[in-house]
Amino acid sequence: MALFVNLYNHITVNTRGKMDKMEGKVKSDIRYRVEEYGAQRKSKQQSRELVGAFIDRFVDTESRYYKNVYSRDPFHAFLWDCLVDERWRWLAEEQALIMLRQLPKVYFFWERAASSILYLDEDDFVYEDYMDNLENYLKDLPKDLYIVDHTFTFAAARSHEYMEFGENWIIVDLR
Repeated sequence: MALFVNLYNHITVNTRGKMDKMEGKVKSDIRYRVEEYGAQRKSKQQSRELVGAFIDRFVDTESRYYKNVYSRDPFHAFLWDCLVDERWRWLAEEQALIMLRQLPKVYFFWERAASSILYLDEDDFVYEDYMDNLENYLKDLPKDLYIVDHTFTFAAARSHEYMEFGENWIIVDLR
């Protein structure tokens, strides 16, 4: 049995591949807050397909990090560490938001939701919203957030880490 403190700052217990929530209130509060703002929750099947499409399009699944770290323990690794393509770049929030405002509707999810969508049967989902509405509650969402347009040609990841000049957004623009 292994104990983990996850993104939502509560302890989970890993027993035989299942995560038992000892205190899930914070996590569910995030989900309900998002829905109160008007975001549309995708079904579990749609969420799996959307996260899978994100990984297929933007993540280098052949990288050493993905194979040796993320695929072995997705709850303690980050997809943004293995983004594919030389066109990604770190940006400060203001610069990232200028680019994101050009997108009409987007899908979004956060790191640990991606892991539980793919590997567990928990109530984590991908959400859809208009970018101008999402910006209103962006500060309420967990760090390590992923935003992708409907064509899967533009993605943004907000990291919990900051680079030298305060950048904590990664942009991948394949348009």
